[in-house]
Amino acid sequence: NQIARDNPTNAAPSPSQPSPVSWTGVGYGIMLSMGQVYAVNDIMSSCLISLAVAIYSPLLFCMCMVGATMGCLMSLAILPPEFYHQVYQGLWGYNPLLSMSAVSCVFLPPSASSL
Repeated sequence: NQIARDNPTNAAPSPSQPSPVSWTGVGYGIMLSMGQVYAVNDIMSSCLISLAVAIYSPLLFCMCMVGATMGCLMSLAILPPEFYHQVYQGLWGYNPLLSMSAVSCVFLPPSASSL
């Protein structure tokens, strides 16, 4: 038994360490998610789009950011580390952004009857 010879304690070999998450990259990906809705991979354009949405509807902007944040964070739980670069580019945040904004502000807008 190769493991028993190389490891005298008879414990299973430890798995390789996953690469650490870049939380700055995750924040960047959350901001880029708004631009990725329009296939724009630029932080300045994404910030400009976010500003326009915030001026139009602060509630819509908040729900968009909640959706993008949830999408980026949940994707870190299911993706292998070699695909984290997709999260940092906002590719895993734009669809949840659209879903959250549609459900919270279009299909079920906040009103006395929806609460």
